[in-house]
Amino acid sequence: MRPKMEFDPLAFFTPSLKEDSVFIQDDSLSVKAHVQIAIHQSVTSERVTSWHDDSCDECEEEEDALMPLHILDLPMLRLQPPYPVLVTILKLLSPDEVLNFEPSNRQQNANPDEEAIFREKAISSIHLKNALTWLNNSCPRLNASAKLSLVPHLSLALRANFTNEYNAYMTRIVSNELSWMSEAEKEEVQSLASMRISENCGRMAQPQLKRKIHLANLEKYGREYIYLNEPSMTNDNLGLKTWGSSLILGSRLLRVSTGSPFLKEPVLELGSGTGLVGMCCCLMGMVTTLTDLPQIVPNLQTNLKLNNLENYSCAELDWSAPGSSPVYGKSFSTVVVSDPVYSSQHPHWVVNMISLFLNDDINNNSVLIEVPLRPSFENERQLLWKLMSDQFVEVESEIEDGYDDFGEMKFCYKRFIRKI
Repeated sequence: MRPKMEFDPLAFFTPSLKEDSVFIQDDSLSVKAHVQIAIHQSVTSERVTSWHDDSCDECEEEEDALMPLHILDLPMLRLQPPYPVLVTILKLLSPDEVLNFEPSNRQQNANPDEEAIFREKAISSIHLKNALTWLNNSCPRLNASAKLSLVPHLSLALRANFTNEYNAYMTRIVSNELSWMSEAEKEEVQSLASMRISENCGRMAQPQLKRKIHLANLEKYGREYIYLNEPSMTNDNLGLKTWGSSLILGSRLLRVSTGSPFLKEPVLELGSGTGLVGMCCCLMGMVTTLTDLPQIVPNLQTNLKLNNLENYSCAELDWSAPGSSPVYGKSFSTVVVSDPVYSSQHPHWVVNMISLFLNDDINNNSVLIEVPLRPSFENERQLLWKLMSDQFVEVESEIEDGYDDFGEMKFCYKRFIRKI
C-alpha cells in the first residue's frame, strides 16, 4: 500500500481579504447595501447618457461605461429573470480558455468580436435575442449585445474585486426555487451557477478546464499551441494538473537541438502528469515514453491524442512498485522529471527510478530535473539532491523565474550523468 501523500494543495491558495465586502441580499437590502447602490449609481449616472440605443460609436466607450462591472449590474433574482437571461449571463461569466497559466481574457484587448465571443461561450442567437428583450427593460447596464460581449473581458476583475458578492450571487441562484422556470431550465441554470462558484474557489476546487500552452520555438515544430485537458483534481491526483515546472523544462527542451549531448533518445519521462514535457520531446522527433500512475494515465493518453503526436508510448508506472510496469527492464538515454517531490518518500523513489531506467553508457546518458523552490519542501529537495549525488554527477544547475496557477515561483534546474 502506498503511503499517504503529505502534500497539501490548499497551502498554495491565499484568498484575498476584502475588508469592505458587503453581503447583499437580493430581496431585502441592508442600509449599507443601499448606500453602496447609491454610490455605484452616482458613479455611473453621467455615463448612462451614452447608452441610448443598442450600438455605440466606439467599443472603448462601451467598456468605459461598463467598467468596473459590478454584481449590482447583473440581473436581480427578485425580478425573476427568465431562463435565456440567466443562461446567457452565466455562460458569459465562465472563465476563458487558459493560456499557459493566465486566462486569455487578461491579454484580450477591449475590442472583442461579438459573434466570436457568443459562439465561444455557446450562446445561441435565440437565447441572446430573448435575453436582450428582457435586459432592455429590466437591466439597462447590459441591454445591448456590445455590452454583453464585454462581460468576459471584465469578469476577471469582477471575480477578483467582489469575490464574496460574486459567490453570494451564484449561491442565491443555486438555492432559489426559480419557480418561473421549467425543471430542465432550472437544473441547467443552477448547474452553471454551481460551476461558477467552484471556478472562483481556487484551482483545487475548479472543474475540468482546457489549457493551451504556447512556448518559444513551438512554431519550429509546426505547432502554435500544445493543448492540455485537466480534469477536476484531488489531493491524491495531482498529476491531473499542469505545474509550472513542466512549462519551464519544456521551454528549455525546445531551445536545444535534437541529438544534443544531453538530450538523446530514447527518452523516459517520470511522472508525466498532463504530459507537457514528454510532448515537447515528441515534437522534437524523439522516441519518448511517458509514464505515471494508473489513475493519471487515461487523461495523459487523452492529451497525447488531442495533440496528434507521434513517436511516443504511454505506460503506467508506480514508483513504489516498478516491477509491474510495462517499461520495467528497459533502459533509456535520457530521463526527464519535473516537480516530483511532494512527499517524504518521493526523493527515494525518484532516485531509485532514475537509477533503474537510465542506461550505463556514461557518454550517452543524462537526467534532467526541474523542481519549484517551495519553502515548505526544502528538506525534501535537499534529500533529493543528496541521494542524487550518491549515484550521479551534477554537471549543470540554474535557478529560473517562472509562475504557475498559484503565482510567481522560482525553479531549480539540474542536469546529471551517471557516475563512472
